[in-house]
Amino acid sequence: MRAVKLQFFLSFAVMGSIMPFLSVYFKEDRGLTETQIGYVIGSASFAVLITPALATLLADTRLDPRRLAGLTFVLSGSFLFLMAFFEGFWPTLLLFSLHSLAFVTMIPLQDGMNFSIQRKREDAGAHQVPYHRIRVWGTVGFIIPSLIIYMLLQTGTTTAVILFTAFFFALLGLLNTWFIPDPRKAMPVSEDSSANPIRNLPSLSAVRALLRVNVLVFCIGMALAHIASTAYFAFYPLYLTEVVGLDRKWIGLVFNLGVAIEIVFVLALGKMIEAFGLRKLIVTGIVCMAVRMALLALFPTAGIAIAGQILHGLIVIGLVIVPVMYLNRQAEDRYRNSIQGIYIMTVVGGSRIGGSVLAGHLAQSSLILLFLISATLCLVTVGLFIFAFRVEAHDRLPL
Repeated sequence: MRAVKLQFFLSFAVMGSIMPFLSVYFKEDRGLTETQIGYVIGSASFAVLITPALATLLADTRLDPRRLAGLTFVLSGSFLFLMAFFEGFWPTLLLFSLHSLAFVTMIPLQDGMNFSIQRKREDAGAHQVPYHRIRVWGTVGFIIPSLIIYMLLQTGTTTAVILFTAFFFALLGLLNTWFIPDPRKAMPVSEDSSANPIRNLPSLSAVRALLRVNVLVFCIGMALAHIASTAYFAFYPLYLTEVVGLDRKWIGLVFNLGVAIEIVFVLALGKMIEAFGLRKLIVTGIVCMAVRMALLALFPTAGIAIAGQILHGLIVIGLVIVPVMYLNRQAEDRYRNSIQGIYIMTVVGGSRIGGSVLAGHLAQSSLILLFLISATLCLVTVGLFIFAFRVEAHDRLPL
């Protein structure tokens, strides 16, 4: 499982190279306004409506997902590399959108690969590695680039260095895909699927699973939560430099203070699920996100901005990691990849598009107002999960 852990490490290293600095890079190095930044991030999110479902469908229909992951690394890294050589709103919009079009497939692909490999290990009588012990390597991978970029920025380089760092990790990711175990499982085609191949497409089966009443409530709640989180991830770096006055070289380290704390929570996730269950962890994460947003809005100081990162681990648990595990429990083997892709496409993608554009307009007016509205939306989401989402039988199963 070393190659699977390294896959998570390297894919998150690509994200960790750009995410903490993205809005600062767009504004300082590319001269974009907050509204334009919102449009770039929002337009790039249209990629989520296209490629995740297609890539995971191909993975479920026996096209080797390892080769798809390798192609994703090549394309997404190359578009970031090219972005360093073009200026202006439209080239930035085009190249970042193309990068997103490719890279957005990575998370559902690697989650699907991991769960499929674990199923094969279970069938072979081998030990299954709990998801959180695989996913924690993604957290570690997210942190490392910020340490590298901090040292590079100390030498006086521009924030464009984030693009070259991401490209480097993408090349390593391509190399690693050749060492991942084959996740594909030979499954007989049933008479029913032969008679009605369209109805039994993995993607359509995944859609039917997501439309079950309780799962649909879950999806609506997560969509609202992702709208709020989009505002944070898009504009927190600008908040640090423009509202509380931190130098840009500290952005990555401050951003990753919370990610470092996240490691502790991820490693303890199995015990946390057994003790509290999935629903309580989701609610706790969204409450923590509301608290962090409110603190940023009401107490705009460097101390509060940094201290709020303590909540980051529980937020990621509730917003990102637990939902992946919940969805896997709703899936059958024949659409284990597709359910992750359809979820990313519809729930995460749709909310990011609306959230990015809305956040850009609000940020143009006031970052404080942006975080206040986001905190309010989080509280609405909490109410939905408490009063409308039913606890399921597998709520406290650890894997």
